[in-house]
Amino acid sequence: MKKILILLMSLIIANGVSYASQSAFVGCVAPYDLSSGLKRTLANATGSNLLAQQVAQSLIKKQLKKESGEKFKVKVSSYSMADLKAGRFKSLDISGENLDLDGVYVSYLDFKTLCDFNYIVFDKDSNSVFFKEAFPMSYSIVMNEDDLNKTMNSSAYARLIRDVNSFGSSLNLFKINDTRVKIHNNQFFYVFNYSLPFLGGQYNMIVEADLKVVDGNIAFKNTKIAGKNFSIDISSLSKVLNYLNPLEFSLNILENNNTTMNVRNISLSNNTVNVNGTLIVDKNSVKEHK
Repeated sequence: MKKILILLMSLIIANGVSYASQSAFVGCVAPYDLSSGLKRTLANATGSNLLAQQVAQSLIKKQLKKESGEKFKVKVSSYSMADLKAGRFKSLDISGENLDLDGVYVSYLDFKTLCDFNYIVFDKDSNSVFFKEAFPMSYSIVMNEDDLNKTMNSSAYARLIRDVNSFGSSLNLFKINDTRVKIHNNQFFYVFNYSLPFLGGQYNMIVEADLKVVDGNIAFKNTKIAGKNFSIDISSLSKVLNYLNPLEFSLNILENNNTTMNVRNISLSNNTVNVNGTLIVDKNSVKEHK
């Protein structure tokens, strides 16, 4: 989904053009520019802060529904109504279940801000959203076998298959007809149906792979052809397999020119793939609002 990260995180959410800064996240900053302590106390005592949070949550839910067609749970924590209107807030938590994000399917997704002070400003003159401080978040994603197989039916994933087939057909070596995922007993299997032009006919190959994090990305490791009574190590083909990795493909929804994304952990439990990590919008990043 184009610019899904900004869509999920901006208090003013809409598709637009992103411009990356060269700033790097160095840690959370202490709150500044906040309204006076008295005003914040009164905002909490009168309930105006709670009302502001509820309004913000409702607006974000509505815009997310409009942009993605999916329902999300949203929780905003603010210092005061005045601060929230100015773009200063404590935290933002966005989560959803059984989502279709433009052809990428997930059973569960959750984003949480990592700093207790966040500052995002809408500039009316330029009609843009401006990140006055780096905006780091943690994310958690859960995908099951069905999620991955539906994602692999998307047109975007089909383009990856065509790229590989273009190479295979140019050398008259192979053609991939179909791919799917199988998760059984918390083991990950990648199933190919392919043709060999020089032999004729179609064949199936089941590849078993360990899921690892390498340099902040998901990678297949210790790949081998699995059979009932044998297995053949094909680690040398891991590069090709990782190009078609449906898990890494799914995480592309988080990519954006002005973000840094890292996968921290990946695991299999209850026959689901669980991924978590961090993503950061650079300080001084600008998002045009349309």
